[in-house]
This record gives sequence, C-alpha cells and structure tokens, in this order.
Amino acid sequence: MRIDYRLARIAEWATHVPTFVTNFMTPQQDVNGRFYPRGGAGSGIGLIEALNRHIEMRVVDSPDLHLLDIDRLVGVYGRRFVQDDGVLAYTHGGFAGDYAPEWDADRIVKALPPSQHYAFAVPGFLLLLWREAVAMHRSLRAIDLVKLVCVDLDDTLWRGVPAETGVVDDPRLVEGWPLGIAEALLALRRRGILLALLSKNDEERIRAIWPRIFQDRLRLEDFAILRIGWADKATTIGEAMAAANILPRNTVFLDDNRASGRRWQRPIPTCASSARRIITGGASCCGPPKPSRSSSPPNPGDGPRWSARRSCATRSRAR
Repeated sequence: MRIDYRLARIAEWATHVPTFVTNFMTPQQDVNGRFYPRGGAGSGIGLIEALNRHIEMRVVDSPDLHLLDIDRLVGVYGRRFVQDDGVLAYTHGGFAGDYAPEWDADRIVKALPPSQHYAFAVPGFLLLLWREAVAMHRSLRAIDLVKLVCVDLDDTLWRGVPAETGVVDDPRLVEGWPLGIAEALLALRRRGILLALLSKNDEERIRAIWPRIFQDRLRLEDFAILRIGWADKATTIGEAMAAANILPRNTVFLDDNRASGRRWQRPIPTCASSARRIITGGASCCGPPKPSRSSSPPNPGDGPRWSARRSCATRSRAR
C-alpha cells in the first residue's frame, strides 16, 4: 500500500527525530445519502475512517512518529468552516477556499465565490493546528511538566459553601461543571499526577459532608494530599509541594478567585495558576469567529427602542 511505503520512508528519515504525521479529514456527509451505513461498500466516510485507523497503527509502531490528529481537531473546530468537500470534488479532502475564481471571470452570469456563500474560517483552524503541534512538541520534551494539581473546594469542586449553609443533599451542588472537573482530576490521577485538596474549611465538617455530596464519584482518598484548615493559601500550597517534593514550576493551582490567585502567587511566583471563573470562562481560540452583530445595540441602554422607553419614562415622571 502506498501509505505504508511513504510512512516507512518517513520513519527511515526520522530516526531519533520526533516527526508528526497527519491523517485525513473525514467527509462531512456521505455522497450515498445520510442513511447509508458507514461501513457499507462504497462509503466514503467509512473508507477515510479505515485509512485513519491504518495510519494510526503504523505510526504507533514507530517510536519517532507521532499522530497529529487533524481529523479530531477539525471535528472540534467545525468541519463546515474548514473542509472543501461541500464545494469541490468529494475526494479532494483539502481546505475550503475560493478555488481559482479567475477561471470563472468570463462567465455570462457572474457568480460569487464560495466564500461569499459560506462562513469559511481556515486561518483560525491553521492556527489551532499549529498550536496543537507546539503542544505536542512541548509534551515530548517535558516542557511545563505538571506533576501536582492543587484544587480549591468552595465554588471550585462544588457550588457554594455547603459546609456553612448546611445544604449538602442538593444534586445541583455538583451537577454540570463540578462533575466535569472531578472527572478531569480522576483522569489526571490515572496518568500519575498527584492531586492535593486545599481549602479554608473545617476538616471534620468536610469529611462528614463529602460522601453525601460526591457519593462515590470522587473520594477524599483520591487526593494524595489534604490541607483543610484556616491557613492562607500560600502556606497550604507550600506545604503541599513540600509533602510531594515537587517544585513550584511543576505545580498548578485551580481556584475560583483570580484575586486570591494573585495574592498567593507573590510568594510562589513560578507556580502556575488556573484561577478563573469556571462557569463563565473566557473566549475560546479553538472555534470559528462569531458572526458580527453590529446591527444590535452593544448594551440594552444604547438602542433606539430603549432610548424611546427612557424618553417615555422621563415624560411620565415629569407629569
């Protein structure tokens, strides 16, 4: 098979040189119809998926080759913003764009280029692809290696302050993003990363309510280090790093309070902080640009409708 031949040649060239191999982007839809089975004979989607599995098996067999999974990344970013199979030949498998628009310059009825009909966002995806390659390189070189994750409790692992309010049997304490964080922590633990629970609370009270809140989904025993008390965060983080014998540059602290993170980072400047608002988060760099909404007022007080309402309210008060 030609793929095997090319991968073998790449592996010969890449001896002791980390080399990233991309796979194919799965088509957005099968030309045989939406009800056609993926594994059926003649299925384009099934063919590409089989090729990708074959590439992955061959890459895994070579110690110097690593799969840069472009198919997974385009699925995260949005296939319709990147792939050209909705415009060009189904088997082309490239990036979307205005393929040679000058060739249609002599048309009697002028046609707009594809980019005027579809919201292509290829440059953003290429940036995402490059960042993934950089992240893979840093992982291979053990740059920014994380060995210890310290986690706050209130409004970080669960909502609110149940130790103080006494509300501990409400499933809303952990449904949604708290269980997502718990799942991520357990995944890190399985990968050999130590977990530390740091909280300004009464330890006896936390131990009493923990099983009622998390049940068996996350246990206190999953944390290698517990520092629950009334000491400041810088002290407890320092104690956790000392107990684990891990340097600050290999430590990450997850907290809900950005200001608190800045306070404890002063005495521990090389410790990475993930202090942010968990629910609101920030703007994502891994998706297509959002459509412009310049026609809408930037805030409720700036549109003509709201201006008219303010005028009516002013006249009413004057009367």
